[in-house]
Amino acid sequence: MADTPARPYLNALARVRFLAALHVVLYHHRDDAFMAGVPDAIRQIVNGGYAAVGLFFVLSGFILTYTYLGNPRRPLDHRSFWAARVARIYPVYLFSFALGAPLFFRFSVATVAPLADAARMGAGAVATVLAVG
Repeated sequence: MADTPARPYLNALARVRFLAALHVVLYHHRDDAFMAGVPDAIRQIVNGGYAAVGLFFVLSGFILTYTYLGNPRRPLDHRSFWAARVARIYPVYLFSFALGAPLFFRFSVATVAPLADAARMGAGAVATVLAVG
């Protein structure tokens, strides 16, 4: 049985998905300094960025299904699916962790400093988890 060609790439949906992700990123930075000079009409649009999360997830799920379940003659190979997902996502997680962990520990240690006396009494691990989490 000959392998059928891959399905066409969904440019329009990929662009809408990108815009939804951008909307969410702007929403998370709506109170930052770079949003200070933005007109109120744009600010109102950015303030609705929480609604773009659902759109992003629905489009992502559709694109994944379209891509991996597109050929009814070829069953889904779960190993190759998960290998492709890990290869695509895990490096971003590692990069984000390497970038964010020093900042997290730097600023979370500053908030746990008042609990130093509790740490000396043996309750430090619990207090640290509760204060950071």
